[in-house]
Amino acid sequence: MGTERIANYTVIGRFRTRRKSKIAETIDSIRKRTLADVLSIRKEIHGRSLGAALRILWSYESRATPGKAKTPGTTALLAILEQRPEIRDSVLPALRAIPILPHGCGIALHHLAARMNLEKADRFFAELGEPVSPDPNHPVNQLRNALTGLRGQGGVRKQTYILAIAIKAWNAFFHGRRIKQLRFGAERETFPRLDAEAGWGPLGDAAQSSDASSKGTPI
Repeated sequence: MGTERIANYTVIGRFRTRRKSKIAETIDSIRKRTLADVLSIRKEIHGRSLGAALRILWSYESRATPGKAKTPGTTALLAILEQRPEIRDSVLPALRAIPILPHGCGIALHHLAARMNLEKADRFFAELGEPVSPDPNHPVNQLRNALTGLRGQGGVRKQTYILAIAIKAWNAFFHGRRIKQLRFGAERETFPRLDAEAGWGPLGDAAQSSDASSKGTPI
């Protein structure tokens, strides 16, 4: 009898992951590789940071808290890259915000923001690197100040906080709002989502929204 080779799939969130055959599982058990190993072998640009971004995107898409949720294995994360190859387009723009914004966080945020408005996403990251507004309540300046104060700290909690305030700053930037005090309280707030994505999902195309201005308010 021939070997059955029907492909099976497991659907998790918006990502489809192929179930590995027994043969594949045997090969993996003999020669397991980490995500960083695979991305390095594939010669992906800034593979380690790209891997960090894939983990963040998986958690975000699953509506879990990035930095705290248990991430899937290498195969599932590579499936994200296969289904969303445009993630690679965010690797270089995210470099503009280094060292203030960790590269992996930047890649994930730029990718999500670019699906809302690529021009604004590029401008947001360019201004993170080189601010153009003297307004202390400008969301980019608020984010720069907050991130500068966090430098030197480490750990999962830091990543979660960085992503939360970065998303809040992006939302304000996207809608043309000012921020009086950028902050995130994990104990009293749910992890923020990017605006203008209702009905599309966090990795779906989102309709552009017109800018609106308002007085600086805590956010």
